[in-house]
Amino acid sequence: MKAIPVLMMIIVAGIIFLLVQEQIFYARSDISQSNGTGDILVDLLDGGSLQGNTFNTSSIVTQKDAVVEPPLNVFTGNNTLALKKGIASGHISHTVPENINATLLTAYVDYVSAQYTPSPFAGLVAFYDIPLRKTTVAQEQNVLLWGTHHITSSVNITGWKLVNHRTRNYYTLPSAIEQFNVPASAGGSVQAPLQLKTQDIVFVNSGRSPTGYSFKVNTCTGFRTQFFIFNPPIKQRCPSPQQLLAESGYEAGRDPLCLNAVIGFPRCTALTTATQATIPQSCIDIVQRQVTEESCIRQRRFDANFLVKEWRVYLESGSAIWPTATNNAIYLLDAQDRLVATYIY
Repeated sequence: MKAIPVLMMIIVAGIIFLLVQEQIFYARSDISQSNGTGDILVDLLDGGSLQGNTFNTSSIVTQKDAVVEPPLNVFTGNNTLALKKGIASGHISHTVPENINATLLTAYVDYVSAQYTPSPFAGLVAFYDIPLRKTTVAQEQNVLLWGTHHITSSVNITGWKLVNHRTRNYYTLPSAIEQFNVPASAGGSVQAPLQLKTQDIVFVNSGRSPTGYSFKVNTCTGFRTQFFIFNPPIKQRCPSPQQLLAESGYEAGRDPLCLNAVIGFPRCTALTTATQATIPQSCIDIVQRQVTEESCIRQRRFDANFLVKEWRVYLESGSAIWPTATNNAIYLLDAQDRLVATYIY
């Protein structure tokens, strides 16, 4: 008779051993999206790869706010767990598996989008649909937004968020300088809410600003490319050195000797020690004062085309923030966390 308790203890120990050895996976409770065949797509919390593995239902533990109805025939594919005829519901959180295929991604994005309240700005601001450069360097990552033709005045997008589809991390759009005062430095200018107008393009760079702030491009901004690197490069729209000298209002600026001396100078380039040696001594002072960004702004800031329909905005991250794997998405939320637009790449 004593053999029975011993046998029971051995059996219980064996069961405990098997349970310990079995890997427990926690199913996300925020996906309740059919893939068109009656399966429910469910992500996992542990972030491990599932491809090529199958699990029985006892290895699936849902979050406390999820409800899963048996029977569940569990299988995996593309690192996504599918619960046959299962139901999972709850809040939006956690991560998305790597390399989810395009079909599942579309279904997932549709589901997530439905969880947000639609923004009244949807259709006014959108993602500019060009391929996102897949790089691990923050300064080389740009997401493009644009003001559509539906904008009648302007839309303040400072405080809006870009949300990483995989991690749910969000990045807030900062204030920016639209009009540079003279002197043309951030200290003499004011960062204010970014007022997006129709057909404005916004380069939202993941990295840190070369100049220390976000700004709107103008016809004189090209001078900054002499001292800073921008990605993508800023177009050289500056007036020619001859124009800046002739429009300076100074007699020396109209001196043919000085005008001829700067004929070979490239646009948007201030005088340097090397180029200073190529012009007459009598012209150095006027060229140093007039062929500059500050002088350019002073002379051109009231021109109708002074401000370019282009913004450079920086999220100030030290590392790339958008996944480089295929099939990803970014959500644009307004200041009240309502969904404005979605970008799948």
